[in-house]
Amino acid sequence: MQFENVIYMVKKNDYLIIGVVVLALAFATGIINLGGAGAVGGAQQPSGAGGAASVSCPTIVSQTLSNTTYDADKPTTDVANTATVYLSAANGQPYPGGLSTQQLGTYDVLMTASNYFSTLVKTTTSCSATPSVVGYLKGVDTPTAALYNANQITLNTASPLAVGASGSAVAHLKLSQTVAYKHLTGESGKLCVFVNVANASEWDATQSSAVFNGVPCTVFANSGLGNAIVPAAAVNGTNKMGYICNGDFAANDGTIYDMAIKMAAASGVNPAATNNTIYYGGADYYKDSITGKVATGCGTDAGAAIQTLRSINLEVS
Repeated sequence: MQFENVIYMVKKNDYLIIGVVVLALAFATGIINLGGAGAVGGAQQPSGAGGAASVSCPTIVSQTLSNTTYDADKPTTDVANTATVYLSAANGQPYPGGLSTQQLGTYDVLMTASNYFSTLVKTTTSCSATPSVVGYLKGVDTPTAALYNANQITLNTASPLAVGASGSAVAHLKLSQTVAYKHLTGESGKLCVFVNVANASEWDATQSSAVFNGVPCTVFANSGLGNAIVPAAAVNGTNKMGYICNGDFAANDGTIYDMAIKMAAASGVNPAATNNTIYYGGADYYKDSITGKVATGCGTDAGAAIQTLRSINLEVS
């Protein structure tokens, strides 16, 4: 029996040694990993909704945010942009490092480009030295515009709009796309419309209105935009009526969109024969130079247009 016990103990030790060797190989090859760091260059990712508070990067890296913008309708076409990084765009807190950011930091990035509507992209940086953010911008169209009288046949410039004492009439601004992938407005989907009149006392703004593509527009002062200041281009006369309308061109849009503008005379007044002006342009993201906040509006605090306002004459006989 003693000899058999010796044989049994030898076999048991062999099994123990084999087990230890297998475990060692498992640790060495990474098959077993008890909470080690993630892949090189990456942080351990949070688990569950909302993520974990203990997320961190393996090393501290000096970051430079890489930003790229593309045409929203042609995603492979690069657009040269200017990017501004904010800790909070709504609170007007620009990040002092410019495009230098911190690992796993959350930022608002305002991207602007010539002849494009701006975009505001929220991003959380990675652990990389060059985290990237991508934006898609809509190109600004200069639409074809023609103004017609109430019958929608007679051009306004050929036969002026007739508005009698205490009366009203409707002018129809017909807008059509000039380039297949250009837009009336950007991400906001809002279009600014202003009617400048030569003599404000002749008109009743409360009885006037604008309707775009069959949808009533909102009075500019009640639009809820971040900026309700009339652009300088629209105050050469006396701005009496302003509206925010919803609508835009689609890609390859062959539709003609109607902007119906009702002009109502003040009570007992017969408006004089004058040449008034309709201004229009898309609402866009902008940085308020006084508050530093990013908002959507039709003009900056200094009164300059964000996007170029177009104009067309509105003659009244």
